[in-house]
Amino acid sequence: MASDPREPAARLTSLEALHAAGDLSDEAIGRLRRWLISPSTLARWLDHGLLFLGLGLALSGVVFFFAYNWEGMHRLVKLGLVEAGIAAAFSVAALSGLSGLRGKLALLTSSVLVGVCLAVFGQVYQTGADPWELFASWALLILPWTLLSRFQALACEQLGGVH
Repeated sequence: MASDPREPAARLTSLEALHAAGDLSDEAIGRLRRWLISPSTLARWLDHGLLFLGLGLALSGVVFFFAYNWEGMHRLVKLGLVEAGIAAAFSVAALSGLSGLRGKLALLTSSVLVGVCLAVFGQVYQTGADPWELFASWALLILPWTLLSRFQALACEQLGGVH
């Protein structure tokens, strides 16, 4: 499996290959090594990693909230809460713009909540849909958002995590 070129270690390996081929001078490769291994680069990579981890844990908390409180909530409350979450996350994405990380993560949040909404709807009204129909509907519903955002995390979600 090829490593992600956005990771500092993968970029450094690619730069070493360019240096070996004579496309980068000794001075340039030295400056690039210092930049790639700098604390600010590693801090940014760690910051984004923790942000994604936190978002994933928060979204899994939403799923578990519905699972735990299923019997205690009326069906309209269940659907209303999920739809309010979709609207709030989409509003943040629209106001922040899709060029930045905040907007893309808000759109990712609303996309995940669309799947939660479909699952809640299927359980509340017992649609009898097979799991593949749920996931196919989910993928079709978020496809426009995926194309607009050009965000790889949404495309991977749509493909079931395949990179």
